[in-house]
Amino acid sequence: APTGVWQQTEVVWLSNAVYRAEIPAMPPETHVHYYLRAAHMDETAFLPHQAPDTTFTFYVDREVDLVVEGAPDRYGTVTPPYGTNIMIASVAFTASAPETMPVSTGVRRACDGWTGDGDVPEHGSENSVALTLTQPSTLTWQWATEYALTCRYRLADTGRVLDETVSWYRADSNATTETAQELEVVGDTLYAFCGWSVDGERWPDAASTSPNPAADIPMHAPRLAQGDYLPYHLDTDNDGLNDWWELRYFGLTTNNTHAASDDSDNDTWTNLEEFLDNTDPNDPQSVPVPPEITFVPLAPFQAVRSPWTVTATVTDNLNVEEVYLVWRESGDTDWTFTPMVWTDFDTFQAELAPPSHGARRIDYYVYAADLLGYRFPEHASVTPVYSVIGDYPHPWLSVTPNGFEPFELSEAPTNPPLSIANLAGPDLVWTARLAVAAAPFLGTNGWTHSGTHDVWGTTTNRTWNGDAVWYCGNSSSRTYPNACHAWLDTPPFTVGSGGGLLFRQWIRTEYDGATRYWDGAVLRISTDGGATFSLIEPVGGYPFEISANPDSPFAPGHPCLAGDGQGWETVLLDLADYAGQSVIVRFEFGSDLYVVSEGWYIANVTPFACDTPAPAWLKAPGPWGGTLADTWSVPLGLTLDPAGLDYHEEDIACIRVESNDPTSAPLIPLTVRRGHRLHLTAHGPGTATADRTFLFGTASATVTLAADPGHYLYSLMLDGVPQPGVYDYATENRILTFDDVTQDHYLDAWFTIKLWTLNVVSPYNTASPAAGTYTFPNGTVITASIDDPVVPLEETVRLQCSHWELTGHTPTSGIPPQMSFAITNHATLTWRWKYAFRLLAHAGPGGTVAPANSWHLVGSTACVTATPAAYYHFDAWSGNLTDTTADGPRLTALINAPRTVSAAFAPNLTPTHGVPEYWLAQYGLGDDFDAAAATDSDEDGMPAWAEWRADTDPTNALSRLVVTALAPQPDGWSLTWIGGQNRTQRIERADTPAGPWSAFYTNLPPTAVTNTLLLPAAAPAGFYRIAVP
Repeated sequence: APTGVWQQTEVVWLSNAVYRAEIPAMPPETHVHYYLRAAHMDETAFLPHQAPDTTFTFYVDREVDLVVEGAPDRYGTVTPPYGTNIMIASVAFTASAPETMPVSTGVRRACDGWTGDGDVPEHGSENSVALTLTQPSTLTWQWATEYALTCRYRLADTGRVLDETVSWYRADSNATTETAQELEVVGDTLYAFCGWSVDGERWPDAASTSPNPAADIPMHAPRLAQGDYLPYHLDTDNDGLNDWWELRYFGLTTNNTHAASDDSDNDTWTNLEEFLDNTDPNDPQSVPVPPEITFVPLAPFQAVRSPWTVTATVTDNLNVEEVYLVWRESGDTDWTFTPMVWTDFDTFQAELAPPSHGARRIDYYVYAADLLGYRFPEHASVTPVYSVIGDYPHPWLSVTPNGFEPFELSEAPTNPPLSIANLAGPDLVWTARLAVAAAPFLGTNGWTHSGTHDVWGTTTNRTWNGDAVWYCGNSSSRTYPNACHAWLDTPPFTVGSGGGLLFRQWIRTEYDGATRYWDGAVLRISTDGGATFSLIEPVGGYPFEISANPDSPFAPGHPCLAGDGQGWETVLLDLADYAGQSVIVRFEFGSDLYVVSEGWYIANVTPFACDTPAPAWLKAPGPWGGTLADTWSVPLGLTLDPAGLDYHEEDIACIRVESNDPTSAPLIPLTVRRGHRLHLTAHGPGTATADRTFLFGTASATVTLAADPGHYLYSLMLDGVPQPGVYDYATENRILTFDDVTQDHYLDAWFTIKLWTLNVVSPYNTASPAAGTYTFPNGTVITASIDDPVVPLEETVRLQCSHWELTGHTPTSGIPPQMSFAITNHATLTWRWKYAFRLLAHAGPGGTVAPANSWHLVGSTACVTATPAAYYHFDAWSGNLTDTTADGPRLTALINAPRTVSAAFAPNLTPTHGVPEYWLAQYGLGDDFDAAAATDSDEDGMPAWAEWRADTDPTNALSRLVVTALAPQPDGWSLTWIGGQNRTQRIERADTPAGPWSAFYTNLPPTAVTNTLLLPAAAPAGFYRIAVP
């Protein structure tokens, strides 16, 4: 409490309502109390309001220095800040530093605790410390370097990055990546993990196994670890080992050193088997293991009726491929494999639904396979075999079928196939009783309806049996309104013994999903004259429920009647518990505020009871009760006789089956109608169908008679009497209408195939079929041909089948020698013939022609193409060139007579010396032929063009045209020279080297390489030379 004398300080106005006052400096270890006082006019205000009894206070103490530093440097914003801080002695406070501080990309400093002196503890490992100082002290925050390890997950085939995560590690420590998912599904493709790389290099090296996770990564800098995935089924080299597995364990997606059948680590498992289980083929300790199955068997004796749910947990190191519940009943040889469905995580379930319903013992086990077991079943996992049997406290009543479509009777009685069975359990004691219908509620008498947007009314838009029905909806638009909550109440009626109510409904409402509808209907019953109503379930329960919707008149999940308008349905209310009471049944419809649909139709609302006499149309020839042991069944004797009904009369009854099975009290409705029937019979290839064959009330029937393609209706009989009309090939269909019938009718329609004629015309007897007229059934595939389409006349003239024509049918024309069609009409096939002439084409040296020998129809045009050989060019056409057009090497001729043409070719010559290119090419003398002709490649003194003139080898220095000797002989001189063999050589003489030169001797080819000529001794002196003219 304040002990001193109160002192006063004036405040200074700053702006608006803002004032400032200063309290003078106080000595250390002093408690200072203060309050605010404001005086205005005659009023004084205090803050705190009870001042000076209550005050604000603070304490003034001694100053103490705290020096805050960082090592190796100052990082982040710390409290107190770096530097020298003046603190209050003996006052506790907390010093703190951020956990981490970013430095650069992938680099940060992490607070590694502190060191201190004075009143700061010597060291600590946290990033905060509670302090109370009494003396000068020092606090030094310790900062360690951390580097980021980024784990990136990538599709190696597309480069798409799936995800990235970042983990931090102290500098110079070793890091470990996350464990990558072994399998990923991207779109519709299954991918498999194929290994880690670090900073672009496969980890830990290029060839050994890439482990998952990757470990021992030195953190001397920020690192990027990339986990790659490849499509699971990708096998580039088709060796049976998929790329992802080869890349992960051998470093290459293709290899020639590790075959599927090899055992790389000698652990008795082949590479294929290790691949299928994703084990390491380089590590003999890593071997395939089958899936592990964990499940709790069913109790061996089951009091709850089958089916029973079997649940198993199945795990595997890679993937569970298939899980089966395998079972068989006692006495069976074969096992049944029921797939177990994945539910969540590693859980699989299947229903065990034995045919005997548990009356016989069932043996069962769980089978699971991974990829290895899927490929090689001997490596799958199986549990021990367990047994289960039904041990039911009550018999299991089953009545089949549980309902019938209306029986449509005409003259003959029928026996509905109704069966009573005890599926399993103790003996079944059963009794069947007949509940007979009273007259249905007719018209609108006694009915009432009300509610919000009440649109109940009668309509014939849809009817059950032709009579008007109740409809909740607008008859014109055929829709119900939004926010409708309207009901329709039956007239009051008294429920008889074992009684109930039957009605027909057609319903289409707004659908949501699964068994949920936004709009729907319910049934209610009143036993107090309509004052109150309670919900009642139809036999079999409500099939649907209302979707959660605040705008619905029904609670979320409320059971309801709803549907998508599939047709009329029969609905039963079992009112046996209301026997003797007067009741009203309510049909209640509700919709939300949004989408609408067609609505709800109610028809044929009829009470029934067991205390009503049996109708004349129903007879029970056998017993309607008895005792059945388990698995036994018995038919219920029942005859429906139309003699007990008038024509166009409808009636109903129900069979109520009661037994010592407390869980079941079936109620089977029977609806019978008597009308007239149409009996339709189609004879032959055609059909006789009708939109209905039972005519009841005012209904009419439309009968359609249709012949199969290529057939026709050739006779029609009604009740044994032939029907008049035209029956020809055009009579493929006929429609008949039956209405107001007074008897059963028997309609017989006869159909037969259409027959077509084919005329074949040809002036020459080489056609198949031969010329003539033939008859074929419709659709017959006819293949016609000209066996020999040529009739020779001369060496260069012949008759030739040019084309065929088909009249009265398609296709209309074509070329021989063969044609084919399916006949569907009368037709004429004509083979057309024309003269054809031969065109002969000859090719000169240095080229070819095509075609060289061809035949062409008169009046047609033909083309011949000349193609020069290498180093040649086309020169000219010759021969019979009348009515031809030449386009260079292409000659087009009008064929009006036999003709022969020839193509001439010339060699390509070098422009300077006229040396053929082919000659230079055969000696391999360059692509620049003109330069090659001037080159002396063999250095024999003769350029190539001269060697061409002399017919010598331009690549052989010993092959040239040259005088080799001039030698004296007894009778003169001998002149010897060498040269080519295919040129004319001439010895020329002159008196002087300047000439003139004259021919002395001519050497005609073929010549020898070496030649010698004797010169006459008496000849005058002169000069000689060798020349090639």
